[in-house]
Amino acid sequence: MRRQIAAVAVAALLLFAGCNGGTATTTPENPMTTTPADGEPIYETPLDASAVADAHVEALRDAGTYTMQSNATQSRASQNTTIETSTLVRGDLSSGAVFTHSESRQGTVEAFAFGNGTAYRRLAMGDQIRYMQAGQRTGNATQYARSSVQTFVTLFNFTYAGTQSADGSTVHVYEASGVEGLNTSAQAFAGRLNESMVENANATLHVRDDGVVTQANYNLTVSVGGQTQTLTATQQYTKLGETTVSPPEWIDEARANTTSQ
Repeated sequence: MRRQIAAVAVAALLLFAGCNGGTATTTPENPMTTTPADGEPIYETPLDASAVADAHVEALRDAGTYTMQSNATQSRASQNTTIETSTLVRGDLSSGAVFTHSESRQGTVEAFAFGNGTAYRRLAMGDQIRYMQAGQRTGNATQYARSSVQTFVTLFNFTYAGTQSADGSTVHVYEASGVEGLNTSAQAFAGRLNESMVENANATLHVRDDGVVTQANYNLTVSVGGQTQTLTATQQYTKLGETTVSPPEWIDEARANTTSQ
């Protein structure tokens, strides 16, 4: 049972990895009043995850660049422990270049992929630093933008809640609540999660009129064998068209000191 709940936790913590996992520390926006929409929602429910992700990518492509920040936290009440994983992603959809910075208690991992697919990864654990050629495993700016949204949308059975005003623009709000709002058959849970394990589940999705998913977050509490874990994750897209995506300072050192794996 302990292995099973640990597997569920790991799957949830890696949802916002873009292509490979990992997630950057952010704090959800202050609660705002959701107003029932007078007109039609931007998407009918049930949401088509592919359609939402495609529209998100196309809107980002119009902006050119983006910053994606996300964080995931796993809390175990019985052990009074908290594990945090965070990631910052900067993407340029015109060139495909992408930079990622991920932090966890194991260390820091940074990666940079050029538009031609050449990629390098820097691992820092304590005072040890290692460089690797990352190749296609790093993905590109488009893949990060698409997979982060598509994976999230598949996890829940969203309903339309209305609109909010955020940062000077209107966002459409989709919500999921309770066990019935959780899609336990989603691939990310890999068949390891069922309704009997879920004590609480809540999720929110914010979508601008142009299709950009500005914020996505969830809170999930699961219990197995008397052990309870709470999993939270938040993802935000910011600095659209204002993000600079350039090789990090360590890129020359990585070129000179890489292994094939």
